[in-house]
Amino acid sequence: HPPGTHRIEGGGLGFVPQMITPDTYDRLDQVSTADAFATAREVARSDGVWTGPSGGANILAAVRYAQELGPGHRVVTVQPDSGLKYLAGNLYGGD
Repeated sequence: HPPGTHRIEGGGLGFVPQMITPDTYDRLDQVSTADAFATAREVARSDGVWTGPSGGANILAAVRYAQELGPGHRVVTVQPDSGLKYLAGNLYGGD
């Protein structure tokens, strides 16, 4: 998506920070805004992990990658923040 065409705060900024180089990651995946929000809600319900939409996107991309790799592999992702600042918005306010 072009910068600003989604609701995932901090994602898809339209530039790559200088500290990010191809040797610092294995792959980049796109996750839709709807899927990022849905995953954030799901991990809150199922695992008690409060995260924001960018965390939901990271989790979903990691799960997809792990499924591609199959058993015997380890996939690591980052949760950029908690879901605390999203409690007043529509992320956790209902489906």
